[in-house]
Amino acid sequence: MIVRSRDDELSPAYELLEHTLAGARANDRPDLVRRLLAVQEELDALADRDGEAKAVEIAAREALRALDSLEADLGSRRAMLADPAHAPRLRAELASTKARSEQLAATAGNWQPLLDRSAASGGANLEFHLRARLAAVLAEAELTINRGDPGNGRAQLNGWLRHQLVREADATYRLLHADVSGVAGQVAGQLGLPAVHRVPAPRVVAPDLLVDALPYRPPAATAAPGPAGLLSVLIPGFAVLAAALVAVYLLGVTLPVWLLIAVGGVGALTVTGVAVSGERKRRLARRRADALGVVRSIVGEFGVALGRQAHNAVGGLHQELRRATAASVVARFAAVAEELDAIQGAAETAARGPAELAAISEDLDTLTDLRGRAARLLESRSVAGLTLLAGGQHQEPVRAIA
Repeated sequence: MIVRSRDDELSPAYELLEHTLAGARANDRPDLVRRLLAVQEELDALADRDGEAKAVEIAAREALRALDSLEADLGSRRAMLADPAHAPRLRAELASTKARSEQLAATAGNWQPLLDRSAASGGANLEFHLRARLAAVLAEAELTINRGDPGNGRAQLNGWLRHQLVREADATYRLLHADVSGVAGQVAGQLGLPAVHRVPAPRVVAPDLLVDALPYRPPAATAAPGPAGLLSVLIPGFAVLAAALVAVYLLGVTLPVWLLIAVGGVGALTVTGVAVSGERKRRLARRRADALGVVRSIVGEFGVALGRQAHNAVGGLHQELRRATAASVVARFAAVAEELDAIQGAAETAARGPAELAAISEDLDTLTDLRGRAARLLESRSVAGLTLLAGGQHQEPVRAIA
């Protein structure tokens, strides 16, 4: 690479880029600053590769593009400042922004007590819901058990109970998520936040896994009656038969033997049948009581496990909501302060209307001067290019840097 100084033919291009960069920085145009710096850094390389004339032409064209954009910005600012309604509109916006800032400052300290109250009331509501729903499950289970024999429909009873408990766990999870989401909406409305915090799904054990983890203790099966049970059923019958024979003997009544045996047998069978029926009813009542006891035990343990899951989930969701709300309040304060500073600066600029318009006119004059310098550079390089072409040298088309 040929090392050049700023006093060679590229000096006017460097100076033009420097002045244009100063205008871009003064008008807060980082996009133009980046583009002009890229051209400035590549200017020597372009001169080594394509010749100084082409490098100067590229620099002049890029400067003209930047000057056109800056001139459009200044023209827009001048039209805005010259609008008689501009200053009153800014004063109204400034008053509105100050009011929002004061309202945010006044309500910023109230959202934490609101979260505390909501957490307490939400926990109480959730506990009441859980107790009421589990009591309903127990009542329905008792009706189901008393309608039939638990020993014959044990599998159906277990399937029904599992389905009910899974459904209640899912309903409880949905309720606590809806409660915390409602609290998030109240906090966002109180603080005037632009968006409500989206409450994530609670971190809990899935309903089916929670129910499957419960210890299941099946009711003890009722054993078949042994010899003692048979005796307890048959003894009343024999006692009736013996009592009949003794009564006939004491009364001195003479009856045929077969009639005595028939009457005694009928009495014994009747009493035995009553005893058997009573024993069956007692055994059925015992099976129902055992099944209901197992159901109550399972539902009680389920209530404890689900209550623990719900309590932990509500605490986690409220803690997450507290962190998110604190971050939103800080961001809201920063946004309102930034907006207030911007509007206040614009209002102060509008108040200096005549001076600002004069400064814009001076800047436009400077841009006009820079535009003339760029045009002269392009014109001089075009003349130089024609001279080179007349001398038989090849000149490539101008390429702009992307």
